Amino acid sequence: MEKYKPQFSRERWGFFIHFMRNTMAVLVEAISVIVRMDTISSKYHGGWDAFIDDVPNGTLCFDGEIARVGFMAPTDVKAFRKDLERKGLQFLDNGKSIDIAVVDQ
Repeated sequence: MEKYKPQFSRERWGFFIHFMRNTMAVLVEAISVIVRMDTISSKYHGGWDAFIDDVPNGTLCFDGEIARVGFMAPTDVKAFRKDLERKGLQFLDNGKSIDIAVVDQ
């Protein structure tokens, strides 16, 4: 799978986060990987900038509270989830979502 490169610079993403806070809904369809944005900033190695660089496709959307990346295939979700775990996030603890939620429509 070809790695997605954001169309906007990191500085512009920061502008959009500020501008869109509390005004934009996050689309949840197909299979969605959802992470709180404050968790990305505090736990993800490299923070938000690294997260943007690591998103493997063009489905990233966010609203200032949560970020969502969508997938069509469970194998792609598993690969991305494992990447998130390698970067410092935790998926489950005793069956409860900790930092990462996976929603299958």
